[in-house]
Order: sequence, then structure tokens, then C-alpha cells
Amino acid sequence: MFNFNERVIPLDVWITNFVDWLFEGYRWFYQIIKWPGFKLAGFTLGSLVLVGLLGFCPETMITLAVVFSSVVFCTVVWGVPFGIWAGRSDRFNDILGPVLDAMQTIPAFV
Repeated sequence: MFNFNERVIPLDVWITNFVDWLFEGYRWFYQIIKWPGFKLAGFTLGSLVLVGLLGFCPETMITLAVVFSSVVFCTVVWGVPFGIWAGRSDRFNDILGPVLDAMQTIPAFV
């Protein structure tokens, strides 16, 4: 009925032609978004404009301040001392590794 040994639908040729057409016609666009600064800046600007238009600017600034201060606090109080301790003690590093893995994995299941 069907001969599956020969190719009937040349999907690889279609995709190759489409990608070539995209690169030839829109190379200027890909050159702009290739540099990560523009993407990050555009996303940040768009997000902040959306937050402002929705009227959430005060709440957003409070949230950013709380998150930033908690990151600084946790880094100074816990991250640096535990990092130094784990760097000096193989035993503590062996204990800390699974704990950090669990802390990173469990929120995804919750």
C-alpha cells in the first residue's frame, strides 16, 4: 500500500528553504536581537511600562526592595560564611550539597 522507503513529503527541504528565506530577508532583525542587551532592555522596559499602566508601581517597588534586601542579607549572613566553610571542609561540603539540591528541587513539586 505505502512504500515507506522513499520520501513522500520533503519536510526537511521545506524547513531549510523557510529558514534560508528568514535569514536572507530578516538578517537585520536577527543581528539586532543577537546581542542580549537589547532583548533584556526591551523586556525590562516593556515590563515596567505594563506595571505602570496597570497601576501597580508602588506595590512593585516595595516588592523589589524586599527581594533585593533579602538577597543581600541572605548572601552576607548565610551564603558567604557557608561558602567559606564548605570550601574549607570536605565533610561540610558533602553535607551541604544534598541540602542545597533538596532546597532547589522541592519548590518545583510544591
